[in-house]
Amino acid sequence: MLSAWLSSNCAPDGKRAASLGITLTLSNIGGIVAGQIYQTTAAPAFTLGHAWSLGCLSLAWIGWWILRAIYKRRTEDKLRYAAMTGAQSGDGIEGERFTDRSPEFKYLI
Repeated sequence: MLSAWLSSNCAPDGKRAASLGITLTLSNIGGIVAGQIYQTTAAPAFTLGHAWSLGCLSLAWIGWWILRAIYKRRTEDKLRYAAMTGAQSGDGIEGERFTDRSPEFKYLI
């Protein structure tokens, strides 16, 4: 779900590929960390492992809300810009026509 949401909100292709690559790299590091924080000596409570996982999940959740707020603000700025300038579809700034900064690009919130 994260990969689909992230790739829908990044443009052009280079930015999309880089953001997905970084996300997948950080996600896969979690597999390495899990083998170290869930130790057999901590069984059956696994306090360290569960606390670490909960902390990472909380941090990701907070990051999602921040990113959502950024996307929402950018969308509002684009709508305000379009209303002020009377921008029509296809009127994007030449260098930003195929980026997520283009007035035509819609973020999926």
